[in-house]
Amino acid sequence: MSNILVLCLLTLIGFIAHYPSFNLGLYGDDWLVIYLYFVPDGASVRFGPLPGLFTYLTTYGPVIFLMGKLYEVLGTHYHFYYMISLIFKVFASWTLFLAMRRITKSKVVSILVSIIFLVGFTGIQTTDWVFYMNVYLAAAFFFLSLYFQFKFYDTHKRSDLMNQFLFLISSMMIASLRLFPLILIIPLIELSFLFSQKGKGLKITLFKISLFASLILFLWIIGLFGGTGKIYSPDAWSVKEFLEHIIKNPLYSINSFIHWIGVISFPDRFDIDSKIIGAIVLGLFSLGLFISRKDRREIAKILAGGIIFFIFLFSMWFYSKMRLIDSPDRYLLLPFAGFCILAGILSARFIKYLRIFTLILLVTLIGANFLATRSIYKYWLSIGRDKNYIQDVHGQIINNIPLPLTKNDIIYLNFDDMSKDQSVVFGLGYKILILSNTLNEDYFPNIYDNNIKDSKSLIIKSLKDKISQSYKKEDLIERVFAFQLQDGVFKNTTSEFRKELYNTEL
Repeated sequence: MSNILVLCLLTLIGFIAHYPSFNLGLYGDDWLVIYLYFVPDGASVRFGPLPGLFTYLTTYGPVIFLMGKLYEVLGTHYHFYYMISLIFKVFASWTLFLAMRRITKSKVVSILVSIIFLVGFTGIQTTDWVFYMNVYLAAAFFFLSLYFQFKFYDTHKRSDLMNQFLFLISSMMIASLRLFPLILIIPLIELSFLFSQKGKGLKITLFKISLFASLILFLWIIGLFGGTGKIYSPDAWSVKEFLEHIIKNPLYSINSFIHWIGVISFPDRFDIDSKIIGAIVLGLFSLGLFISRKDRREIAKILAGGIIFFIFLFSMWFYSKMRLIDSPDRYLLLPFAGFCILAGILSARFIKYLRIFTLILLVTLIGANFLATRSIYKYWLSIGRDKNYIQDVHGQIINNIPLPLTKNDIIYLNFDDMSKDQSVVFGLGYKILILSNTLNEDYFPNIYDNNIKDSKSLIIKSLKDKISQSYKKEDLIERVFAFQLQDGVFKNTTSEFRKELYNTEL
């Protein structure tokens, strides 16, 4: 019953913190993944060789399947997508509470840490880019796997072991692109607890690691990590290049890493140096290890929290070590989850010595994250992410284009607000294909805006090229559409723009 009450509390807090997100509209890659659901492109990171539903057991497959099915049911009722995203996040927060209570034995600390994750500002783009909602669900399953992993340390029941691996593998299948660091995290946690028991349980530890390795090998073979027997990487990378960068730029690399720790641990919406926050977190981690040095079990718990946090962090930092990343970045959600776990374990240790200070620190983190999260929702809604604004603007564009599409239309957008330009343009082409029921990428509209240098000149050049291929000038200009946002007013300027093109030598 107490667990259900905590779930109700988290649901209420989650609604208060995130209900502004219900006013957001789909954009960008949301429309791309929906389009891919209807028109699979065959890329190995999106669709695998297995039949039926199993074809989605790939890096991006689960999110394509999820968004496609949601679109079939929800259509353009945008608020429902964000409600489901919130449900997943509340569920993740609740399972984090269950895991932390099992690990720390402290109900108060576990509730507070789960609320930090729930209202968390770090990684909030996971909500903004709503097709990443699967990461919340994957995180929930990972937390459940931790719950059963630590329960198994106490009970040694086979059922707990099976549940651990069931939820662990499920989490990786749902979002392998974010959860792949578990390949290192899980064996290291097992080894840390083996050492805490002075070598006892070596046989079962080796069995668990071997079982986990076998499951990972199977998932790798079927293509979960980027294609059958392949490893997906969004950019070219190598360990050699990484090490060369660290050696050549040691101070910058250290500075960048500590910055990342800082922006994960505390919202960067406040005027506080992220490197100071990062240094404090490292200091508290070291202090926790020091005061627990005579208790192997506590040392193992703190090491487990550190392993989860730092490996998730390192796996993201590895690809973007040169970038001083911001707190909202979607790639930071799992490192933030690791931070919450580490913060909970350290807080349960510190609360025995500094109860009031520890509670104030946790409540401060909740307050800072809540305020930062609400402020960024307000900002997003002000720059064209509001669903009513998107429906109005996109509605005017789509309703003025002859459907179904039969040619490559040209759409010119002249905006005096580049933030709103981004909100309107990002994903518009795929949205037009989907809503027009065309689904033929050969008719993908060519969209130009004043964010593109010399966009008008590029349109004129495109028309000249087609005229040189024996297309009629009149037919081409009739497939050009123009719209303008000036001083907050959006209007159709197609007639004026076409007159300008007619008066241009093509």
